Amino acid sequence: MISPQTIFVNSNGLHEGTVVVDNDYFDLAGMIHGDVYLKNDSTFIVRGMVVGNVHVDATSRMFVAGTVKGTIFNKGDVEIAGVLDGEMMNIASTVTSSQPDKG
Repeated sequence: MISPQTIFVNSNGLHEGTVVVDNDYFDLAGMIHGDVYLKNDSTFIVRGMVVGNVHVDATSRMFVAGTVKGTIFNKGDVEIAGVLDGEMMNIASTVTSSQPDKG
């Protein structure tokens, strides 16, 4: 597992393995072959390609102008202007009901 602070904040190369973006900004122009985890108010801009799954927590955001080949597990804010070759699963962090309490 590696974080952007360790190798790059603006990447235009290739990284193989897991990337964790923790309370940071990450602008990817290159390629990641592995899973990406966004947490603690992080921002991830994909101009290049991610081959793997992306996990976006409730406080984070992601903008895809490039390509994601995999599943995006979204609890936060994801905007796709590029290509998603896979699926996006929107996962609510809390469940609310419009049904009145019966008590």
